[in-house]
Amino acid sequence: MNVAIIQPVPAPSARLAGAAPRQARPARAAPAGGWRLPYRFDVAALAAALRARGHNVSLTILDTCDESALAAQGRPEIAFIYIEGLAADLAVRLAGTLAAVHGAPLVPFGPHASYRPDDCLSLPGAEAVLVGPADLAAAEYLARRTGLDHARTPGFWVKCAGGVMRNPPPHPPASLARSPPPARDLYPTDLLVDAAGFAEVHAARGGEADGAAPPAAGGARVPPPAPAEPCWPPTA
Repeated sequence: MNVAIIQPVPAPSARLAGAAPRQARPARAAPAGGWRLPYRFDVAALAAALRARGHNVSLTILDTCDESALAAQGRPEIAFIYIEGLAADLAVRLAGTLAAVHGAPLVPFGPHASYRPDDCLSLPGAEAVLVGPADLAAAEYLARRTGLDHARTPGFWVKCAGGVMRNPPPHPPASLARSPPPARDLYPTDLLVDAAGFAEVHAARGGEADGAAPPAAGGARVPPPAPAEPCWPPTA
């Protein structure tokens, strides 16, 4: 399936094709209002999860309501739009333009969508809202959508004939070790690394990644071995 991801960003935090380059920032000297690179782990993790299930994923980063940039995507079968608070107004305008350009069904996700799902479900073209981590639920939603059985997908609020189906969150994965790495390649390098050479990194730990051995034949989990010597404080 051809899937488009739209990421609105507060201007002028991203440099788009044809726009003037960003001014170099002093090393780690953020302005009073703060600043962040447009790279978002939630977006990259969603793209990686969909790619792992065989979907074709594109990413468009916009700080204005650019109809030509949306039209350049072709005609995706479904579009996910990442919404955070500072770019919520832009997301509303982009949703309207997206519905007018090619009418692909829209699924908002991100922190603002999780916080205000009812508002996001009222966006033009929205058929559902993803509440919570997108990479844990989106692939299942698309698989169920093919069979028209997506209304009860965990992690989604879905429009249906009777109103809105508010589903519970998805179950966490048994292990994070099998999760694909985030699709950083969708972002240009200058949107991943700031002027001081710093990049945003997320770390997580859980499941089999916590050092415990896999369950034995009887179903019991073997605890990790105790360290031979304490790691702290160091000995003289």
